[in-house]
Amino acid sequence: EDINQDNTLNEYERYFQYRISIRPEDLVVGKNFIADKQVSYPLTRNGKEEKVEWYQFKI
Repeated sequence: EDINQDNTLNEYERYFQYRISIRPEDLVVGKNFIADKQVSYPLTRNGKEEKVEWYQFKI
């Protein structure tokens, strides 16, 4: 990441590595870095609605 946006990666601009479980039972808002969840029912090409779930992770 270029945190200070100077187009260089300085030694003090390090990155962190996280492990996030994406098992269905761990996708709960307020746990496992999940800040929000949105559910949508878009139409597919065959004209049927299909449930889609979006998750916002905040680290």
